[in-house]
Amino acid sequence: PTQSEVWQNAWVVPDAEKAALNWVNKFNIGPFFMGEFGDNILTDLVYRGQPGTLNIIVAVAHAGPVQIELIQRLDDKPNPYSDTVKPGETKFHHIGVWTNDMDADLEYYRERNCEAAITGRVIDLQRF
Repeated sequence: PTQSEVWQNAWVVPDAEKAALNWVNKFNIGPFFMGEFGDNILTDLVYRGQPGTLNIIVAVAHAGPVQIELIQRLDDKPNPYSDTVKPGETKFHHIGVWTNDMDADLEYYRERNCEAAITGRVIDLQRF
């Protein structure tokens, strides 16, 4: 991989607002910024090799250099969050790392039989 610095830890939660308040009250991490993300913001989505959709609420805050991301699903369509987290559960889901060359990093993992669950863009700009 071109980089391996962890910049994000993400959890799937049943209610992003309640989870954010819990982080503020329990860990003194916040403020959280929340937004709804769907087809108007998340574009070029490919989920498990097929065109995909994703409708979520995301709450983000920083704990030092690490972003905390809380993800609430808004529908029951298959997505990388429903792959591993049942409705109503709160579970750690993924880490985010920076890349200098996303295509090279994707190929690196493909060569090791590790396919990306989802790829896309945020507002046609930032790839993930």
